Amino acid sequence: MVEYTVPGMKNDTAERVTTLLQDRLNSLSDLALTLKHVHWNVTGPNFIAVHTMLDPQVDAVRAMVDETAERIATLGASPVRQEAVRLDVRARAARARTFADRGDLRWPGPCGALP
Repeated sequence: MVEYTVPGMKNDTAERVTTLLQDRLNSLSDLALTLKHVHWNVTGPNFIAVHTMLDPQVDAVRAMVDETAERIATLGASPVRQEAVRLDVRARAARARTFADRGDLRWPGPCGALP
């Protein structure tokens, strides 16, 4: 059992808060990675505008990731990176892009099952 360190906060409340913060941390980490992926792969006539717009967005999301992880640590828990979740999302996105690039009408969808 984790011993939470915020004075006046009960352990069950702190556990619920850290669970919510961990979910938010996972989402923010995914968003930062997705934005950077878009930054690396943007093409087209608006390349420069979109490319330069994304770096400040990535920086802002990374700051939120850091703040959220620090709040989890302040509560006495350990922030955890969910690499497996992000890798699965990236793999599905890469497959979707491959199918779209080929013009394949049988795109497997987000769950990976062909119709």
